[in-house]
Amino acid sequence: MRWGRSGRGQDWGVVCMAVLAVTSVPTSPGRGLTLAAEEEDLGTLVAVTAVRGSTAKLPCSINSLNPEEQVLLVLWYKNASVTPVYSYDSRGREGNIRAGGRPQQWGDEEAWGVEQRAWFDTSTTPAHLLVRDVGGRDEGNYRCKVHFKASPSWTQSITLNIKDPPGFPRIQDESGRRLEGPIGPYEDGSTVRMMCLSSGVILLNRT
Repeated sequence: MRWGRSGRGQDWGVVCMAVLAVTSVPTSPGRGLTLAAEEEDLGTLVAVTAVRGSTAKLPCSINSLNPEEQVLLVLWYKNASVTPVYSYDSRGREGNIRAGGRPQQWGDEEAWGVEQRAWFDTSTTPAHLLVRDVGGRDEGNYRCKVHFKASPSWTQSITLNIKDPPGFPRIQDESGRRLEGPIGPYEDGSTVRMMCLSSGVILLNRT
């Protein structure tokens, strides 16, 4: 691992490679609703960049072609998971639209913590999933699936990138996926290769 500046002024980065032997970690059962496999319109991919520690705003249009039709259910998924990490539910116990009641919002504690850093804001157009105090674990590909009473449902795709301050290390796997916080689970005896990337400059005094 080296820091420095070349004689021509070129910055050197920091690269470290780690090879770890890991043990398996038990996974918790899936929570919330599960999206059945089906073909759907993924819509236009939107890219969002947020600075570490700030609030990320992930857009999701909840307006149908019929302006008088209300949204029933919005489910948010992350990466390839079929279990949602967030839901916005306007249905009653019988599956009908709530009459004058507030929609129920639910967030997965594993994704957002017990403090629930996420909140679906429907006061704007489009609506936004607001994620407070974002970090590397929040980076990834998100999908919001919007269900209506009569109109067809649709899915929109959002990619969230986290911008780190200068010199902040980035840990990633061989595919380039960011690793931060708890990772895994992995099988006993398996090998995990991680790369640590950072950049910076050290000014050297010359005599």
